[in-house]
Amino acid sequence: MAVAESDIDKSMGKVRHYGANDLEHIGRVLARSQQRRVSAEEATELGILFYLSGKMARIEEAMVRGERPDDDSIFDLQYYAQMIRRVRAAGSWPGPIEREENDE
Repeated sequence: MAVAESDIDKSMGKVRHYGANDLEHIGRVLARSQQRRVSAEEATELGILFYLSGKMARIEEAMVRGERPDDDSIFDLQYYAQMIRRVRAAGSWPGPIEREENDE
């Protein structure tokens, strides 16, 4: 629970700061490259998967060098996966933010 609470607290500022426009934009570019149309929800998910694949490439690069990936990279992997789960549950990123009263 302590790790989960810490992850949530660490994430809330980023959620508010970055928003989701880039995620949907990148997803739509990817969908167009496949000559298909997608909903805003699916475009956002594709955008997150794009970022996740970039993070995986960095992790693989560390492994090739014989190093362990840094903690931030591991956090980001699980966070991107959680973002996809949130998009699927809420229909968008970030969707309604319920923890606002605790996040000052």
